[in-house]
Amino acid sequence: MQALKLGLQHNELHKFSKKTTFEDTIKLFREILRQTERENIGMNPKSISSEWRNRVAVLTNTQAHEDFVLTVGHSYFLDYVMKKIDMKDLDDTPTHKLLPENIKQLHAPSKQKIFYALMEEAPKKMDLKLLIANQAYQCSASLDNNTAVVPLSINGRQTIIQVPVPRLQEGCSINVNGITIFIQEVKKGQDDLFNYVHTAL
Repeated sequence: MQALKLGLQHNELHKFSKKTTFEDTIKLFREILRQTERENIGMNPKSISSEWRNRVAVLTNTQAHEDFVLTVGHSYFLDYVMKKIDMKDLDDTPTHKLLPENIKQLHAPSKQKIFYALMEEAPKKMDLKLLIANQAYQCSASLDNNTAVVPLSINGRQTIIQVPVPRLQEGCSINVNGITIFIQEVKKGQDDLFNYVHTAL
């Protein structure tokens, strides 16, 4: 078992050398389970399973990956909130129409209501893709009461169309000055944190 542990650690240090095989890893995990059962005779199966998972996590350094993901996730959220309440750094005073000046004196339930109201505010813009006469275009629309306001210039004519946001999520066809336009929201891609979670955990 010690040799297999060293093999896993060796894999982490030497990415391009011969790797411990999947079968070797499974054997190691089974051996850790047996050892955990031997050391904890009389413990209920759920507790043994939890202890076994902890030992495997320490060996494979899963906890470090989880800590990293949580730290980056919290940073993303903090960055979003700080932009929303116009804070340049953590010492700055937040400013937003929903934030009263006496927010520090409010009780937790009142602060929570304000927080939820802030988080429920719709984004001000939406990215769209359009298909006009078999040509693909992209544009940005402003949002007003769950409606996208889309400025278009077709054949030199300026036109503004309004489309309900739910229709844009699935995509829809609209007739503008005799021209059929297919219009749809551009879905945000998966970011680096999402990709990291799926490869490391």
